Amino acid sequence: RKLANETVADLHVRSARLKGADIPEALVPLALNAFPVLLVAAACAEGRTILRGAQALQADESECV
Repeated sequence: RKLANETVADLHVRSARLKGADIPEALVPLALNAFPVLLVAAACAEGRTILRGAQALQADESECV
């Protein structure tokens, strides 16, 4: 959804053990600002986290990865 011309989302959080996830390339541009937190969570998660399309982040000005 949009709020003040920005795409926003609501997060619903509950307590649980962190599990690895497969993050599809299509979500990469939508979550650029969240990657520092996401990568810390992935480092603490059980199992493997796969970030598809991460090479596209190197071309971005933020170079957050």
